[in-house]
Amino acid sequence: MNTANPLQELAKIQPGRTARIASTDPRGKNRDYWRIAGNSAITIADIEGPGCINHMWLTSFCKRIVGPSIIPAALESVASPSIDPMPVLGVNCEVPDPEYYRKVLIKITWDNQENPSVLAPFGDFFGVCNCIPGNYESIPFNVSVNDRSMDVYGAPVSMNCYFAMPFNKHAKIEIINENDIPMVLFFMIDYELKPAPYSDDVAYFHAQWVRQKANDGWGQDLMINAAEIHSIGNTDGKGNFVMLETEGEGHFVGFNMAVISKSGNWWGEGNDMVFIDGEEEPSIVGTGGEDVFNLAWGFQHNQFHCIGNISGSTPDNLDGIPNQQVAYRFYIYDPIRFEKSLKFTLEHGHANHLSDDWSCTTYWYQKLNNRPISILPLADRLPLMVEQPRQPEVANKKPLTKAQEAAKEKFQARYDSYMAEKKPEIKNHIDATVQASKIQAEKASKVHAQYKAKREV
Repeated sequence: MNTANPLQELAKIQPGRTARIASTDPRGKNRDYWRIAGNSAITIADIEGPGCINHMWLTSFCKRIVGPSIIPAALESVASPSIDPMPVLGVNCEVPDPEYYRKVLIKITWDNQENPSVLAPFGDFFGVCNCIPGNYESIPFNVSVNDRSMDVYGAPVSMNCYFAMPFNKHAKIEIINENDIPMVLFFMIDYELKPAPYSDDVAYFHAQWVRQKANDGWGQDLMINAAEIHSIGNTDGKGNFVMLETEGEGHFVGFNMAVISKSGNWWGEGNDMVFIDGEEEPSIVGTGGEDVFNLAWGFQHNQFHCIGNISGSTPDNLDGIPNQQVAYRFYIYDPIRFEKSLKFTLEHGHANHLSDDWSCTTYWYQKLNNRPISILPLADRLPLMVEQPRQPEVANKKPLTKAQEAAKEKFQARYDSYMAEKKPEIKNHIDATVQASKIQAEKASKVHAQYKAKREV
């Protein structure tokens, strides 16, 4: 086969058993989604190996009920969560939680390790950073957003991941909802079982998320690109924003990054500095912030296979949310390899003079070593929003008339009656989701057993 054309790999017959785990309604009806209770976790994939996860598709929403719907709550047990007509009429019975993409975590554990290899906010893992969705397409990830949902905090999106995730013994994917209200999740996990374990040269997929609400800058009050700033040198990377620091053998394959510029100005004069296998000074050094993403002269609104600007604005491009940037760089064709350790850093402004809010998700492959991965507590994960959502202000402070009082009482009575019916339906669905998780694990185990028995014959 001509390996210069990777599509020729599709012409090869390769052993394996393709399978899927999904949120499909086990009753054959149309409630093809799970509801995950607040402050709880659910396992969406529990797979015996050896195998490889090839694709994950997920979409979700999280809404607070603020008024009674015209749709009876009992119908929810058989209906899909289609758009309620109430918003069309101008009366929202449910409002999205704008911060929930950071309140929910995705956690992946390989081969029954004590510590996960993937731990990140649900949205940031897929590139929905700072809870702001934007359309983009790359080789390993893509996100699809309706036009009306672009740059809307917490808006629903379609998210896909195509990173290959091999495992020998076991794969476990969990969704952890640290919000105080339930969330709804649709998903499909496509994987294949392998006839034999992977060899020692196959590494495991890893991902983690880090954030600095305010980098430790020394010249936030100075003009960007002032000569006095550029007179300061930085060759050892001390004080840089550390995206990833890990020990072991593997290769780095990319990151996404979200920046909130507190100065309201250009943030990207810092260089990337990469330390391989314990170097005291970096052997890989870049030339600037947008250059890290292989762009130039600011950030253009382009999304390519390995580089791109998902959303945000820069001083020379005012599209998107002001003073925010979300971009990605994947090292698919040029992975950064390490044998003992890797430290990937970026200056926050030239010589680290800026104090902006930075967060990023890094992706890499390495051999398992049970390395702990930590995550910031919920309060420290929430994004700094340009404009916080507000409840309608009460302009009229005068005493209410009897008719006005009666109208408010009738609304409250209708709401109480609706919630009395709605809450049991929500609980029933949460309980059904827990049961569905067990059913999916049993189905995956059955597929594994059938494939193993077939191979033994």
